Amino acid sequence: MGKRPIMRCSRLILLLLAVGCQLPERAESTTEALAPHYPRIARAVPPETETSLRTHHEEDAENVPSRPANFLAEEHASGALRHTRKMPKLRPMVVSPNEDEPPVWMTELPPITEPPGTLPTHNALTENDYLMRNRSLVFVRASPPGEFLPPIPALPDNDPSPQLPAPRPLPPPVSGSPTLPPLPQESFGGVGPIDINGQPIPFEELAKMVDGSICPGCGGSLGAGGCASCGGGDGSGCAPGRPCPPGARQCEPFPAKTAAGRLIGLVYQSICCPDPCYQPRWEPIADAAFFVDAVRPKSSTRFRWDYGYHFAYPDRGEFFFARADGNGKGPRSNSLVRAIPYIDYHELYLITEIAMGNAGVQIAVPYRSVNSTPFGPDGAGFADMTITAKTLLLDSELAMFGFQMRTYIPIGNFGKGLGTGHVSLEPGLLLGLRLGPSTYLQSQVGEWIPLGGDSDYQGPHLRWGMSLNQVLWQPVKDVKLIGTLESTGFSFQDGQFTDPVLGPQRLSDQTAVALGAGLRLFFCDILDVGLGWQHGISGKYMMRDQTRFEVRYRY
Repeated sequence: MGKRPIMRCSRLILLLLAVGCQLPERAESTTEALAPHYPRIARAVPPETETSLRTHHEEDAENVPSRPANFLAEEHASGALRHTRKMPKLRPMVVSPNEDEPPVWMTELPPITEPPGTLPTHNALTENDYLMRNRSLVFVRASPPGEFLPPIPALPDNDPSPQLPAPRPLPPPVSGSPTLPPLPQESFGGVGPIDINGQPIPFEELAKMVDGSICPGCGGSLGAGGCASCGGGDGSGCAPGRPCPPGARQCEPFPAKTAAGRLIGLVYQSICCPDPCYQPRWEPIADAAFFVDAVRPKSSTRFRWDYGYHFAYPDRGEFFFARADGNGKGPRSNSLVRAIPYIDYHELYLITEIAMGNAGVQIAVPYRSVNSTPFGPDGAGFADMTITAKTLLLDSELAMFGFQMRTYIPIGNFGKGLGTGHVSLEPGLLLGLRLGPSTYLQSQVGEWIPLGGDSDYQGPHLRWGMSLNQVLWQPVKDVKLIGTLESTGFSFQDGQFTDPVLGPQRLSDQTAVALGAGLRLFFCDILDVGLGWQHGISGKYMMRDQTRFEVRYRY
């Protein structure tokens, strides 16, 4: 193809492009229709005549469907044109450009001469207006108030309105300040006596009744004889001719004429007719002993230090040592003697007790140091651990009775004298008896039963103990110094021990008894510190002296 046909084609294409750029376009964008159009003059051109301008607007108005006047007024008031889907766009006025004149921009809008008027209400729309507007908007007609409410009935005219009572006249003022009657001063805090079963009781005596230090119903002291003299012989206040308090029962008076009869009567009263005002609680005086276990379980943590001086025949019944004559698990003596005659030892305990109500579990882990010089080797380490389960069977103001089971778990090195090398069980009974407001008796009895030890040396024994606790000093209610007088004993029933000269010897029918005293200082029911001591008083004693120091924290 030659150059001339190419030039001719390119000229034709440029001519078509120039003609196409001069054609007016119509944008169909919905977004531009929603924005308000403000006509702008790009360049100065000769102004069109009024006829031409009217023609352009009339053509655009013919394509717009008829709309109600109130709808158009609402659109003008909002300042935006709402465009429907089929409504064509209003084309702004376009003026042919003139390149010889500079551009002129509109600087101000024409002033508003008349206000647009008030907006129409929705209720003024007709049915046609509602249908026209429903094409683009969701409109809900407002209901007049009370349209769906039931009509209110009118009251008859002859129904008189309720009359309010007339206010009472105020009393005339009294000259001078009024005087109140004086309060009685014979009772605590100015509070008068309180009637219980028709008998007036002062506040202080009532507080003692709640604390459990006096008999209910008569106000007598709870001494060594208990409440046998109160209310016809029973402490519940259910005397003949007097009504019983809530929770109590009518008890027959016990014919007590001797000391033994009064003791039996107290047990009968405590079991069959307990005090209805008694509140179970932990008391320092009932848990003050050092070598006798307490009856009531109590959550606590205890640190204990024991020192045993001159523990004679430590392999006796395999209670402290295993068999130590050279033929058993226990430590061997040197060549001077056949066995170790006595030792000194130190034990540090960590005892934790968890109690819930009338039951509890106690775990004790001791660390022991044994001094066998000059007869045998020394040793130190953890000794046998014990786990004790305890429950309270009887709980009254007069007495408490419980049961416990203690298990010895062999975790100590029996070759160094830190354990027995076998499991042992010790079931026991615990008893607490109130002898007076500030005097208490703790007692314990149990049977130690070895399991799996040396068949010749191991042997059960009966272990017992009792402690008399007495409040010695009480400067305030929550601080008490309690003294104890204790006695413990071991009654062996079977087994053997090693005599350093004679060798193995029978152990049955031998009893070792110790006696001692102690002091405990209590701070509320949370903390106490105490020191106890006991001395062997029998010929075949276990230890010549035993000293115990304890710090207990309860929670």
